Amino acid sequence: PSGVGYDIACGNKAVKTKPRKKVRAKAKPVKTTALARIPDDGTPISMFARIAQDKTVDVDKLGKLIQLQKDINALQARAAYEQAFSALQGALPVIAKRGAIKNKAGAVQSRYAKLEAIQETVMPILQRHGFTLRHRTEWPREGIIRIVGILSHVGGHAEDSAFEAPADTSAYRTVIQSMGSTVSYGRRYTTIDLLNLTQRGVDNDGQGVA
Repeated sequence: PSGVGYDIACGNKAVKTKPRKKVRAKAKPVKTTALARIPDDGTPISMFARIAQDKTVDVDKLGKLIQLQKDINALQARAAYEQAFSALQGALPVIAKRGAIKNKAGAVQSRYAKLEAIQETVMPILQRHGFTLRHRTEWPREGIIRIVGILSHVGGHAEDSAFEAPADTSAYRTVIQSMGSTVSYGRRYTTIDLLNLTQRGVDNDGQGVA
């Protein structure tokens, strides 16, 4: 029997054996994957991330909380944009119309503010007030060029202005030059629109100018 000493006859000798010891199996440790600890830096993102780790949290309610925070952020960004834009308006100068459009006889038909002159004037001022200005060119339908100007503030809010027109064709321009003229014209007008720029004189030529 297990655990009890007894003799076993081996020829003329008796061998005394030791009782067997019961061996208990050692329990193997169970590996668990611990959730990474999210630092509490006071931001809404870290707060929502920590809440999301709690399995008792209602997912629908969490989604509504996140959407509410997005709405609050958007309102704050717009308020910061409006405040900065108000200060920007006081810093922007009147833009002089130094470009000229001439008729076939060579006489000046009308004047306009050149795009490069506008950009050289306003870009440093925009940067000081936390704004950036960029343009995007689109082709919404055949024969039409769409220029979208986007004015963004460092706070996160942005506004845009769009201009659409066909290529500015003429007898002395190539197809590429005609498209480039319309793009330049659209960038000029969307920049003036977004920044509410004041110009000397009235630009009512209605023609595309590169």
